[in-house]
Formats: sequence, structure tokens, C-alpha cells
Amino acid sequence: MLYQGEQLKEIRFPLGGIGTGSVCIAGNGRLCDWEIMNRPNKGRMNGQSHFAVAATVNGKRYVRVLEGDTLGEFTGPYRKKAFSGYGFGVNETLSGFPHFKHVEFNGEFPVATLTFWDENFPGKVQLTAFNPFIPGNADDSSLPAAFFTVRFINDTAEKIDYQTAFSVWCPFDPSHNQNVSQGAYHAVKLYNPAETDENAKLYGDLTIATEGEGGTQTFWYRGGWIDGLVTYWNEFETGTLRPREYETPSRGDVATVWRNLSAAAGESAEAQFTLTWSFANCYNYWNPYKDEKGEDVMWKNYYATRFHSSVETAKYCTENFSRLQKQTLDFKNELFNSTLHPTFIDALSANLSTLKSPTVLRLTDGSFWAWEGVHELEGSCEGTCQHVWNYAYALCFLFPELERSIRNMELNNTYQESGATEFRIPLPLGRKYPPFRACVDGQMGTVIKIYREWKICGDDEWLRSVWHKVKKMIAYAWSEENPDAWDRNKDGVLEGRQHHTLDMEAFGPTPWLQGFYFAALSAGAEMARYLGEEETAKEYETVRASGYNWCKENLFNGEYFEQKVDLTDRALLEKFNCADTYWNEEAGEIKYQILGGCFADQLCGAWHANVNGLPPVFDKKQQAAALNAIVKYNVKDTLRDFFNPWRIYALNDEGGTVNCTYPAGAKRPYIPIPYCQETFSGWEYEI
Repeated sequence: MLYQGEQLKEIRFPLGGIGTGSVCIAGNGRLCDWEIMNRPNKGRMNGQSHFAVAATVNGKRYVRVLEGDTLGEFTGPYRKKAFSGYGFGVNETLSGFPHFKHVEFNGEFPVATLTFWDENFPGKVQLTAFNPFIPGNADDSSLPAAFFTVRFINDTAEKIDYQTAFSVWCPFDPSHNQNVSQGAYHAVKLYNPAETDENAKLYGDLTIATEGEGGTQTFWYRGGWIDGLVTYWNEFETGTLRPREYETPSRGDVATVWRNLSAAAGESAEAQFTLTWSFANCYNYWNPYKDEKGEDVMWKNYYATRFHSSVETAKYCTENFSRLQKQTLDFKNELFNSTLHPTFIDALSANLSTLKSPTVLRLTDGSFWAWEGVHELEGSCEGTCQHVWNYAYALCFLFPELERSIRNMELNNTYQESGATEFRIPLPLGRKYPPFRACVDGQMGTVIKIYREWKICGDDEWLRSVWHKVKKMIAYAWSEENPDAWDRNKDGVLEGRQHHTLDMEAFGPTPWLQGFYFAALSAGAEMARYLGEEETAKEYETVRASGYNWCKENLFNGEYFEQKVDLTDRALLEKFNCADTYWNEEAGEIKYQILGGCFADQLCGAWHANVNGLPPVFDKKQQAAALNAIVKYNVKDTLRDFFNPWRIYALNDEGGTVNCTYPAGAKRPYIPIPYCQETFSGWEYEI
């Protein structure tokens, strides 16, 4: 997808490995959101870190920061600080430097290509940025690094000599830089000289590197005010970046590596750079967990088990740059040259970027762990939440060993002998939280996913090793040990208290949760039969058939599937001791239910069944009608006149798919299901 002008404003393209954190490249080329220290850090700009380019033609030198115009809050953001923030102007140090007038951003994840040109700069410049994304190769897709290629396109009639420089600010206090170059390999390590304990929380380092004709400036000039920045630009403007070393630590040092290139008329030349980082030690900062000494329990990032430092990572990345880039481009080109509609390709590729964001961690043994999302400075909703990560289908097909690692963690850390599972995996592993009720779509979704992982990996021994737990997870629906009595009479109909992904509970059968239940029963039957347990398979099929027939007769209203529940039945809540939360005394009814609504996720279980090759969860004709109803009632071309008191993900004349709507004549609760009017981006793909 090509973006220009105002379209560039909100672009943040993550450059990092799976579980390593990332640095983003903005739509105008600015390096931003430096989230490499094991937690989110939206808005961190890391000082004057940037690329700069120079072109010399017939003795005249032209220089530019490799960025376009600043887009955003020209008055300044609210920061509540003196000499910064609102009223202080653009908070972008390099916005006042010569930069390019024109930028075109081609975002084809996992590769971003920015093209810069200016009437006052000879030729064009392309910046290609990526981190390896190689399906089937999780290790090379988990490198703590950002890869850059700066390509000069000489479309003039003259030979041009080029120089490109990559400068990075050292984020430590105190800071120090170390030249680690070897021959034509130019590299600088940035680190904290006062922190020598490799097990300390913030022990770490960064390395910038390039290879070829070029050099390093280990330190910018140290002085007062902005002496270093002024001196650096004076030197770059005149092509005299000089070697500079300081023996003592300081604060806010900047290092630069550069390449010199030439291109004849009509030709091009390119230079490759890497930025690598190493912050090995993780700890639970959001809900601290202490050892007997009162110290935070820590664990190592997976990448730290492969590379001792960012210096080692940089060497590996430089030596393998061409291979890693080619294999990444192979995947990108296969996707973007496919016959899928460009809208689908854009959606598919853009959502893959979550895997390269601070949403994701890889634990010491390589296991995949994730948040539901991230806030500005911390993760949001921990533990690779079962029902949230139910929606994610990239990892299982592109990096199946990582997806299977989630199943192993769930079964080893959240499974209870009753057959219930906690739907979050606490960190550090082995930690236990006070028990909470199991989640229907989360637990049944996990059964479906275990079936899926077995079908993808073909590892029968793995299936046998987990099968005893899978059976108890399914049977928990009717188990006497289930205090929520999902399907206590084992008739295939979920009539109990059912926790779900919208953060409350359903009372009475819904097509949404029934679909998960039916798909899990079908998956269980196939696994049981494969393992020679015919009676178990028949048991699951009998329960499923009973519920299937009941839903066909009772949940379909002629257009779509709805919830069956008597909202006036307070005794239903008292049975589960939750009337204080769910009873609306004024209206005399149960709160937070769907009832007669057309629910966007009513066929979510059917979607899982379809993707995984399981039998349809509902009658095919009814299911087709329900799909048409969702498109008719939930897909909105404009939201200008639509009431949404929840989170705003689409607004004004934008369109979107609404969570739950109530067509004329539909029975509507006085207070319906949470997030009822929201437009989650993603429902469109499922539908």
C-alpha cells in the first residue's frame, strides 16, 4: 500500500524480532517508539537518532536528514513540563534540519520502503527497513534488530558521490560508546559503563553497524547546550566526520557510522546498516513477584540465550544480511503477488506486525507469550489470554512451534485437576494467581487449538501426552466440579453461568458460545477416535448432536441466531450468587445479555470449525442466513448517526462492523452485552 501526505501521519511500522521489542519507523521516516527495554514505550524518540544523506555533484555537496515533513501537533503535545510540550512548538529536534519535501511510504509488511525526493537534492533516495520474517524459521525471525538499506538512485546526467550516516543516541545514564570495528566492518557499541552486573534489570547495550567503504565517529563532540548536534551537522555538511574518542563516561553521547558510495548517471548504489540491542533480563514490572530476599524474580529473553550481546547479534546480522533479506522478501512477494484482493492482502500483512511489536515476548526456552495489547508504557491484560488469542491464526501456520509452545504453557501452568483452565498464564512461569472461573470460549477454543496444533505438527506422541487433560477440559462442561454448571445435564446446551471474552457472563444458551462448544466436541471426537477411544468419540458426538438439534429448533429466529434467556428470572442469578452484579433492580431484568440481538460473533465457532476442517456447527442454511443478517444489520457504511458509548475505533463517516445490533422488533435488554456498539476491526475478516 502506498501512502503520501496526510496519510503518513499515523504510520508506525515496527522493526524488531518476535519477542524482542521494536523500534518503529514513522510515515515520514523518523525513528520513533524505541521499545527495546522489555516494555512498551510509545513516543520515545531516543534523542537525535536518525539517518542523514549527502550527494556531491561537480564539487557541490547537498545534505538532508532522511526524513520528510513533520506531521502532527505543531503547537506541541501536552507533557506538563517546562520548556517542552504544549506551546513550545514541534518537539522534534531534527524537524528544523534540511529534509525532503516529498515522501512516499510503501508499507508491505514485513518490509517498509520509503522513497524520498526533493527538487533541491540530486536523484532519489530509498530507505528499505525490515526485520527478518521467515515462516518456518522462528529463530531468525526473532532477532533483536532493525535492518536498513539506503539506496541512492541517480536519475541525473552526472556522476554523484554519496554519503549516508546512521547516528544513534546512547540511552543510558551514564553512557559510553565503544568502537568495535574490524577492517571494513564499522560498528559502535553503546552501553552503560556503570552497570557491570549482567543480571541487573537494565543491563544492556545497543550496536550500530555497517560494512564497506566508510567509517565511524564513536562520539559526537561533547560540550554544553547543543554543541554536539551543531558540530555533527557542521562536519556532515562539509564531509569531515572526524574520529573522536573520550575515555570517561558522560550522558547522552551519540555515535555515528557511515558509508561512502558513488553512482554513475542512470545507476544506483546502496548501503546496508543494522541496529541491534540486548536487554537480557525480564521481570514482572506490572505485578511484581519477589523471591525470599524481596528481589524481583527475573528470567532471560530467548534471544539472550543465542547472543551474549548486541555486538554478537550485529555481527550475525551483518554476515547474514543478504540471506535474511532475500528470505524475507520471498515471503513478502509471495503474499503481495498472490491473487487475493489487495484489501485482504493489506489486512493480512498489517495484522502480522503485532508479532513484531512489544505485545509479544519469547521466554527463556523460546516459548511465545503475549499481552492482549499494549498501553503507552505497559502491557494491557497479561497472559496470552485464551479467548483473545483465539482470534489469531497467523502464528499457527507461519511459526507452528511457537503456537504449540502456548498450548504447552497452558496445559502445564493453567490446567487444574477438575479440568478447568485459567485463561491467563502468569509470569514468571510457575506463579499462581487466586483461582478465577474458567472461560467457555477460551477453554473450548483451547481444545480446538490443540486439535489444530496436532493436525499441523503431526506429532501423535504429543497428542497422547496431553490427551488425558483434553478429555477433562471437555468434560468440565458437565462436571459436578464446575461451579458454573455450563452443561450440567449433558444435553449439549449451555445453560449455566458462562464467562466469555466480553468480560462478563452469559446466562442461557448463545450461538456464539454454543459454536465453540460444538467445535470442541467435534475436535474431541476426532482425536478420541484416532487414539482408539471409540466410546469417548461417540459420547462427544451424542452430546453435540443433542445440542445441535436443540439450537436448530430454538436459537434461530428466521434471520439469525439469538440468545435464549429469561431476563426476568432473578433466581437464575441467585443460583450462582451473582445477583448484586447482574440484576438491574430498576428494570427488573438481568444485565449484560444479548437476548434478541444480531451478534457479530454469533458464528465465531463456525469460523473456527471451518478453518480447522471440522463439521459445521449449525445447520448450513441457517448459518448462511445468519451471515447475511450480520452483513445487513451489523456492517455500517457510516457511523455518523450511530450511538456508541464504548471505545471509539471508527467514527464520523467511517464504516465498520458493530458488535451487536437490535433490528426492529428484536428483544433488547435495557443494559445489553458489554462493548455492544463498538466496532472491533477484525470482525470483517471472520465474517
